[in-house]
Amino acid sequence: MISPKLTRRGLFAATGGALILAACSDDSTESSDTKPSTGDSTGDTPGSGAEQAGGTEPYEVVVAISRDPEQLDPHKTGDNAEFIWNNVYEPLYRRSVDGSEVLPLLAAELPTQIDDTTWEIPLNPDARFASGDPVTAADVAYTIESIVHNDLVLSIGDRLEGIASAEAVDDLTVRMTTKTVDPIFLSRLTYGLIVQEGQREVEGWPQSGHNGSGAYTFDSWEPGSQVHLTRRDDYWGEDVSAAPSTVVVRIIPDKATQLLSLENNELDIVPELSPDQARTAPVSARVSGTDSTLIRTNTLNGRPLATPELREAGSLAIDRQAIVDVLFEGDATVAECQIAPATEFGHTVGLGEAEYDPDRARELVAEFYDGTPLSFIAGAGFSPKHSDVAQAVAQNLQDVGFNIDLQITDSREVLAAQFGSKDGFADLLLWTTNAELFEAIQSMQWVRGDHGFSAVQNDVVDAAVAEVLSTTDVAARQAAYDTINRTTCEEHLNYYLYYLDDFYGISEDIAWTPRAEGWIILKDIRPA
Repeated sequence: MISPKLTRRGLFAATGGALILAACSDDSTESSDTKPSTGDSTGDTPGSGAEQAGGTEPYEVVVAISRDPEQLDPHKTGDNAEFIWNNVYEPLYRRSVDGSEVLPLLAAELPTQIDDTTWEIPLNPDARFASGDPVTAADVAYTIESIVHNDLVLSIGDRLEGIASAEAVDDLTVRMTTKTVDPIFLSRLTYGLIVQEGQREVEGWPQSGHNGSGAYTFDSWEPGSQVHLTRRDDYWGEDVSAAPSTVVVRIIPDKATQLLSLENNELDIVPELSPDQARTAPVSARVSGTDSTLIRTNTLNGRPLATPELREAGSLAIDRQAIVDVLFEGDATVAECQIAPATEFGHTVGLGEAEYDPDRARELVAEFYDGTPLSFIAGAGFSPKHSDVAQAVAQNLQDVGFNIDLQITDSREVLAAQFGSKDGFADLLLWTTNAELFEAIQSMQWVRGDHGFSAVQNDVVDAAVAEVLSTTDVAARQAAYDTINRTTCEEHLNYYLYYLDDFYGISEDIAWTPRAEGWIILKDIRPA
């Protein structure tokens, strides 16, 4: 459900364990050397310029992001600049704004299933790259093959992992095969931005230039400053003449600075806000997506949390309701005892919230804990209030007798160690994950024994994951998900904290509705 405007809420009273939270600092107020911008990239009137637009008159929109793009390959980026490439390039299908439907984009219609593992996809004959060349089946096959058979680690690899091959049947028909029965094949095809055949082999690419089918062209990237995009007036799809003629994506690390720039009419869209930050924006919007915040527990390598009683103690010690009430002022939802929120297929209805019982936690710690410090890593700035949440959880755990070594970091090197060799995993990792495929199997990467994100090894869970991946029977798949969710809950395999909607600050000069999957699709923006 999308709500166009946030309502103000009073502060919740903090009592009991929540008193700890009230003393925590807010990520959004951390100091930064970044200063607000005083004008747009063209040197014209400062501000977004959207207020000058009338009908189809040219206008500029400015979007803030917190970190520089890591690089310019649309298949490798996994950072907050990923939305840029969804405007320069396009997938075969894209979800509706509310996420409920998968709609053809470069494809002409939904795939036809030939047999259990073979699908044919007709392409839209009107689709054109910015060069004017048609988008062909050879381009699609080249793109998919380059992703699923590439030795490089691609950020979208997991999203397309079920696809075995792609080939052109004719100019406008692609045949794809999956490794096994793939119940989420269609959802996978909402990823995999299509590039022209041979594009990846062009000398100097991607720095040498981009030739996508999207409504915008990539003009320039000034590292540490901004990315500049221009609308394609020859876009092959719907009429985009009322969309922004130019878009500047400004890199501003500090949220407080972003909000100040928004208030000063120097920005038009600020994503990834906490609820309290959104309430200060000229216009604020929220959308229920698939974000889920958890603490991954390291149950491997003989670490303390391999002991079930200590995992239980850790879960019982965390005051999830206080986190939601105080840090998010009620604008988040305490997680049910599972990773998947209700927006995803695979959510188990009626599972309930994890129990909070610090007295019982103290008893378990006294009986089973030898005092070995538990390493706890949290990525600051990767989700709203992560630093505050980490401090609150660490305090909860220390209060029941755990020895916690907390490290709050924005170091990519430190965080990368939590998604590589499991020998380097911390005992606890705070992270916010999502499932852009709107299917809980994507979130199962945190509990699958064969996955690089997981520090869990459980035969019952792994067998149920295999069942989810091997049948298209909806009831059987839900039953397998129920097994996964109940097992991870009962055995305290990871601690699920809260589900957080996506919050945006928006200028009064534009009209735009956020999307459930989180992309900012620029051609959807209009002057207010």
